Amino acid sequence: MPRFRRLNVFFSPPEPSHVRGRVLAVIDTARAATTLTTLIAGGATAVYPVPSEAEARALAKTLPGAQLCGERGGQRIAGFDFGNSPTVFAAMDVRGLQLVQTTSNGTRAAALAAHAAAAFVVCLRNRAAAARALRDAAAPDELDLAIVCAGEQRATTASVEDAFTAGALTALLLDGDGPGALFAESGARLALRIFDAYDRDPAQALADAPHANYLTSLGYGEDIRYAGELDCEPIVPRAGVDKAGRVVVRR
Repeated sequence: MPRFRRLNVFFSPPEPSHVRGRVLAVIDTARAATTLTTLIAGGATAVYPVPSEAEARALAKTLPGAQLCGERGGQRIAGFDFGNSPTVFAAMDVRGLQLVQTTSNGTRAAALAAHAAAAFVVCLRNRAAAARALRDAAAPDELDLAIVCAGEQRATTASVEDAFTAGALTALLLDGDGPGALFAESGARLALRIFDAYDRDPAQALADAPHANYLTSLGYGEDIRYAGELDCEPIVPRAGVDKAGRVVVRR
């Protein structure tokens, strides 16, 4: 008789021990996870997410042909090739690009991929595909699952849009995993309540999200609309560790 596997949601990045041995979903709806999904779906070869600007610049120098993308305060970092806008990348031919990315929140959460049994980048756009990928990765060894939200304020506090996305993913995982097969821990139950509180409507959640509103005020309203499209992308980027021990996101 199989044991009950566990699913939990963390509303900001926890200590690595909380995700060790689990299958991990990393969420940053506005905008890093949406941008990563767009890049990998568009044919980018690899994206290396790192927490700091200094790390990004140093790493890019060691990777032939690598370009820099990212933001601070929502705006492109001076001297970087690109910002963090998913709609900009959606309009580009990104095939073959190798990028180093740093953002205020999302790339801090992505660092946890180094400690998980397997890790995926999840946003609203690839939610349904991500639920399948997480279940498939966890099933053979009956692994527990963890959903980590990047949050805001340099990944230290919860964000409305990430909590909503975590609830949206939780709903599918619980619906699709069979009765009693997946036990929802407290964070997962709270995320599901948040998802229901917004009538399961991304537009309502994003309209109520201070960080999404801030990005809209900077002129990135189209990014927020794009990030709010649900279940329209079949690609789920996978985050892992390369031979040099660096976290890298690939198809």
